Amino acid sequence: MGRFARRRRRKHEVQLLASLSEALRFDPATGNICPRGDVDGLADIKIKVKTVFISDIHLGFRGSRPDHLLRFLRQVECEKIVLVGDVIDLWVLGRRWHWKEDCNRVLREILRRAASGTEVIYVPGNHDDAFRRWVGTNIAQICIEQQHVHETLDGRRMLVLHGDEFDQVVRRKRWVASLGHLGYELSMYLNHFVNGIRWLLRKPYWSLSAYLRAKVKQRAQDQEAFERAVAEEARRNGCEMALCGHTHNAKHAIYDGTEYWNDGDWVETLSSVIEFSDGRIELIHWPRDTQQLPDSFLEDTNKETNEDALRLEA
Repeated sequence: MGRFARRRRRKHEVQLLASLSEALRFDPATGNICPRGDVDGLADIKIKVKTVFISDIHLGFRGSRPDHLLRFLRQVECEKIVLVGDVIDLWVLGRRWHWKEDCNRVLREILRRAASGTEVIYVPGNHDDAFRRWVGTNIAQICIEQQHVHETLDGRRMLVLHGDEFDQVVRRKRWVASLGHLGYELSMYLNHFVNGIRWLLRKPYWSLSAYLRAKVKQRAQDQEAFERAVAEEARRNGCEMALCGHTHNAKHAIYDGTEYWNDGDWVETLSSVIEFSDGRIELIHWPRDTQQLPDSFLEDTNKETNEDALRLEA
């Protein structure tokens, strides 16, 4: 790495630290790091679930959708959040700086949940692998782990990992992976113009990057091999299920009796895997699927507020 590249990287690291500092505040009374509060935009309808699995947010990447994720997080009430890697895209931030205020808001919301008692597990991925040096530590009530074993309500064990350790390109040819990510950035840039035209023609969203991935036969073969490897890793660890991210391909499948889940991403699919309070596990796409949930999982916060007010008046 040349002198100019090192200087630019240091500059971006300083900018990232400044943004993270903005998202946090230090409480001198307790010595704890606490989230700055955001009181605007709270959802009136809350979805009550047990666990939420989210990955591949890619904060700092121009194509990331932290605004949508923020609305989703504010709509969901849960006991546990598992961040399955690539939360912050350090690969992109190392080249160019693109950090929206909504990125800070997402971090604040996650930290607020952790501070208020929600269990938050963070499994770093390959785009935020710098945080793997803190595996085994607890920072601001967030537990950082290399892999996480989640026990479902019905007693089954789920191995949670990002999945890049089973991507042969990432493991053996980092430069090819970096080149592929640049190609993904370009496809997302072109997506903006393509879907702008489709919007004028009143046609639905269409993903150029997903189309290109599907056209590459070798990519499809590698995808299935990746999924089988993740499922095999779960079996080796005595787990009945495996959940990962990394591929941005939201999916549920069964390989040799082991359930494979991929929670997708918050760049295009806007998806998450959710464990409901009745034990069901589902892959949902926001906001489409959340609008079709039964009333038993929904809570009207305005209704509760009105009922409390009536009781006070009585």
